[in-house]
Amino acid sequence: MVVILYLIPLLTCGVLYLVCDSALTSYSYALVVGCSMAITALTHWLMLRHRTTAYEYLGGFIYSIRHNDSWTEKQVYYETVRDRDGNTKSVRRTRHVYHPEYWVFYTTIGSVERIRRSSYDYIRNLWNTPCHHKSIHGSDIVGGVRHYQTYEYSDLLDSLPSNNPFENKTVFNTMIAITEKHRYTNKLRNSNSIFRFEDISREEANELGLWDYPEIDRYDMSPILGVDVDSDIDQHFRLLNAYYGAYYQIRFFLIFFDSATQGVEIAEKQRAYWKGGNKNEFVICLGISNNKVDWCHAFSWMDEPVLSVKLESYFHSNPEIDLMKLHRWLRWHLNDWKRKEFSDFDYINVNLSIKQFWWAFFITCAINVAAFFITLSANHVTDAYLSPTEREYHRNPTQDSVPVEEPDFYYSPYSH
Repeated sequence: MVVILYLIPLLTCGVLYLVCDSALTSYSYALVVGCSMAITALTHWLMLRHRTTAYEYLGGFIYSIRHNDSWTEKQVYYETVRDRDGNTKSVRRTRHVYHPEYWVFYTTIGSVERIRRSSYDYIRNLWNTPCHHKSIHGSDIVGGVRHYQTYEYSDLLDSLPSNNPFENKTVFNTMIAITEKHRYTNKLRNSNSIFRFEDISREEANELGLWDYPEIDRYDMSPILGVDVDSDIDQHFRLLNAYYGAYYQIRFFLIFFDSATQGVEIAEKQRAYWKGGNKNEFVICLGISNNKVDWCHAFSWMDEPVLSVKLESYFHSNPEIDLMKLHRWLRWHLNDWKRKEFSDFDYINVNLSIKQFWWAFFITCAINVAAFFITLSANHVTDAYLSPTEREYHRNPTQDSVPVEEPDFYYSPYSH
């Protein structure tokens, strides 16, 4: 079906050939086809990219904060001026640009984020580590030098016997969890392969009691959905994703359902709504009532669901809800996790949706209509300023030169 989009430029050239009576050069036809197909290909690629784009949530923590002092930059530029005689010349100018102070933090995920002064002061006081004064020298700096200060989390960790937040209370109280969205290619989301999931709209999800991904609030998100838990338990699971997330490439989510009204099949609905989850996610769905787990179903993209099977077996033996015990169990079984490599799905072909195809069709048609009239107008303007012989040469440029028309007779002032 997409082939039709790339045939439209050829159809446009055919119409131009008929309308212009073979008057256009091959260059004009090539320009119409080339520009139209390039824009069509770009539209096609952008729509496929949108269709296969997914976002995973990566966990990490802040390891450094930095305060950059205000400074003034000296910029040299050249300006063209005109003198009294109308001659132009290039004049060297200098201007000064003021840069105000700002604050940032650095994360183990590799990102840098600007923060407010209040957040900077909070982290600085929380860590209570030495201040590192540093400077940058350069000829573009007014005064020749500008200054900044950093506080490093490693200064605190190096003084402790363990940097694991679950083995050292100081680390637990000072580690700041971070969650960030990262884009990746997921051909399974909208493919027609055997991995295609049931389409569930947001309205249907609300009726079924399914959950959306939580919002990132203050640079982090809670991985527990469906129940209110103690802040200490919530922090334990946040730090579980922050401390182990990058190393094991894993992201835990716990979703609780009321087993009195929802059976285990709701977990499959949740999986379909989340399109199987993202590549780094291990989603634990629990049906609970009377402080007991009546059913457990976990889903992920693991090739062999070893961790899922062991977890379901764990709840058969431990039906009482004890999230701290579950937290320890997950830590001890992290080696059973292996993230799925989504490059294994590169063989899958993804097509445009019906809606996307018609949008691409209308865009391509609009481009070709515009190209048709622009080319037609340019050809008529050119012909209006050419003599018949020059017009013939313009249409057939293979001739060596424009032939000179001989007049029927020569007029001479001496002929009479």
